[in-house]
Amino acid sequence: MRAAGRPVLALEPSPGERALDLIAIAGVLFAIADLALHWTQIPERVPSHFQFDGSIDGYAGKGTLWLLPSIAAAIVVGFTFLRRLPHCFNYPCAVTPENAPAIYRAGRDLLTWLKAAIAVSFAVLVHLIMNMSLGASTAPIAWALPVMLAMIFGSVGWQIVRMVRAR
Repeated sequence: MRAAGRPVLALEPSPGERALDLIAIAGVLFAIADLALHWTQIPERVPSHFQFDGSIDGYAGKGTLWLLPSIAAAIVVGFTFLRRLPHCFNYPCAVTPENAPAIYRAGRDLLTWLKAAIAVSFAVLVHLIMNMSLGASTAPIAWALPVMLAMIFGSVGWQIVRMVRAR
């Protein structure tokens, strides 16, 4: 698959990409291990929805906790594959043979940072929800959402700035 007029480059993963890949994988594995190790202690109903102040306003079966690491794993695998196709991404500026390496690197970094942020965020959510279902305070969930959103949108904003500067 080739975007019209764009060069197709073979970019090797940077050490930063490799480190973030390991963080993403560790996030998924932590969520799975955390659930597996505590599964018998988790009650049949767990918190599933929260107000902005952290108060619980919805419950679901404990099996729904497996959705978070499953989605995170799908994102990690999917983004790892998509990262190989930076010439097919949409960019906020024109891609030329001169700026393609820098813009493609920023596009790849965007996916890499996002998958790490999402995997870690989902692992934190699994841990917090599981702990709340076991009687821990709901206070941490109130700060977790803003931190997770800042990581995700901060990653996107930072990489878009890099792309625009590279043009």
